[in-house]
Parts: sequence; C-alpha cells; structure tokens
Amino acid sequence: MEAIRRLGNQLAIEGEPELQTLVSAAFVRLSQEAASKRCYPAMQQALSSLDSVEAQRPGSTQSLRPRIGAERTTARVHSKKRCAAARLRTA
Repeated sequence: MEAIRRLGNQLAIEGEPELQTLVSAAFVRLSQEAASKRCYPAMQQALSSLDSVEAQRPGSTQSLRPRIGAERTTARVHSKKRCAAARLRTA
C-alpha cells in the first residue's frame, strides 16, 4: 500500500517523460496485483492516488485508469465497504 502511495506521489511530480513511463508502469503493475489479490485497502489507495495525480496534472490519468481497471475497482471497493457496514449493523 505504501509503495502505491509513493509511486502515485512520484507520478504526480515527475517531469521527465522517460521516468514518467517507468513510474506509471510500476504503479499499474502494483495496482493490478492489489486488484487480483482483492487487497481492498491497496486498491483504495490506488484510486486515491489517481485522483491526486489527476488534480495536479489534469488528463494525465486517462490512460492509467483503464489499465488498472479503475471502474471495476471502484465498484469492488464500494461493495466491500457496504458489506462491512452491513455486518457492523447486524452485529
């Protein structure tokens, strides 16, 4: 989770195109791994990082979102939160 956060921060500030490509690839790979293992906190961090990068560099995450499955990831994270909240209410 920390690695995803750090990569997101670096992606937001990296000015050199070649390094942007490398950082983007690492970010995507770790985000995909988190999604495949259903590591919801890491997936949520990836989405948060994308939002931060987008705020600092508008348009820069358009190619990243589909590569990490951001739409599916968002739905999974929200679903997981709803399930956890329902379990707390019934406990």
